[in-house]
Amino acid sequence: MDVLQRDLRTTTIFDLTDDVSIIRDEFGIEFSKAEYIQMASIETRIKDLLDFADLTENTKLKSAIQKAYKGELSAFGFE
Repeated sequence: MDVLQRDLRTTTIFDLTDDVSIIRDEFGIEFSKAEYIQMASIETRIKDLLDFADLTENTKLKSAIQKAYKGELSAFGFE
């Protein structure tokens, strides 16, 4: 499935990549997807999605994330 067709409000970094080096080295995540979902705050999840879009230089993904999380972005100062 194209990432832009996903529900970005339920998408995690694990849904965008299964590359362990990106997940561990770039994002410092040392636990499973299930643990991430339980432990990561919405702020962390949004930041990871935005950082992944920047890392992959995917401007369409970044724009879609910003649209999906418009309210949260201003509340967390990510604008």
